[in-house]
Amino acid sequence: MDHDQMQRSKQRYELKLEVDLDLQPMTLSPKEPCYTHNVSYKGMFISCSGKIPDPGDMVSFKILRPFEPHLEGKGIVRWCNKEGNQVRDRGVGLEILDFISPYHQGYYEQLISLLEEDMKN
Repeated sequence: MDHDQMQRSKQRYELKLEVDLDLQPMTLSPKEPCYTHNVSYKGMFISCSGKIPDPGDMVSFKILRPFEPHLEGKGIVRWCNKEGNQVRDRGVGLEILDFISPYHQGYYEQLISLLEEDMKN
């Protein structure tokens, strides 16, 4: 990965999308909605109102809207904020490990590219 690619992978964009977050064997939603924030090529922050996974937990995620079919993948929780406050929501920092197909990964990367272009304009 060259320097420009490395910098792009670190850039984060504010985008709120509804997410199903599964922590085996427990499903956190749809009863407890989760939402993306600060998405990037490598991961995202997911705010959750219910149980918060611990760092190191493997999770499955499904970005629900506005995508049909939903974008599905697996990730690892790198950090968590179980309390929440006025500055930061309760939730987890999730590193994306894999999507279920190249289509899902490509669509996600296209979304980040569109956000990059929007930020430039």
